[in-house]
Amino acid sequence: MRKIVFSKKAFKYVVILLVISLVSFGIYHIYDVRKAKEDAKLKKMYEHQSYAFNMGLYPVYKDFSEVDVYYLILDLAAYAEDTQTTDIVTVEEVKKYLSSEYTKDKKLAVLNKPSNIEAYIDWFWSGGQNYSDEYSLWLGHYMDDYPDEYKDGSATVLSEDELYELIDKFKNCPDKEKYKYF
Repeated sequence: MRKIVFSKKAFKYVVILLVISLVSFGIYHIYDVRKAKEDAKLKKMYEHQSYAFNMGLYPVYKDFSEVDVYYLILDLAAYAEDTQTTDIVTVEEVKKYLSSEYTKDKKLAVLNKPSNIEAYIDWFWSGGQNYSDEYSLWLGHYMDDYPDEYKDGSATVLSEDELYELIDKFKNCPDKEKYKYF
């Protein structure tokens, strides 16, 4: 059997190529792991956003056409009631925010949310939906006490203007607490 002998120079080149290969693989692996974490974070942000705007639990961008405006109005009213914030969120602000996946300066909108919309999404995801569900029930109890005004007995048949009017009347109702503990 013939013995293959490497020269010292060839051995150095093999070692250098091996080191370069290992370093390259390590850098690529670190990049890949970092990219996977960023993608997971982005998907989670889209999921929270979709959920907060009643568009399901989709981890992708969805525009305003997917929003059920009726439920958005109720959720935003519940948010304002629960948090007593002065930095309210309006349907128009949500519509503008969801109008494009990217901001004017070409950044992902989900990573550059207005502070009031970000606060609303956090609230909704962190239990705000439960408050919103209760708020809807309170509105139903309020409507039951005024059958002449609300004949159908359900807020779901109201127009957007009528819904805003109902929310405003409930908000300014002096005995609002009785509807909360019905």
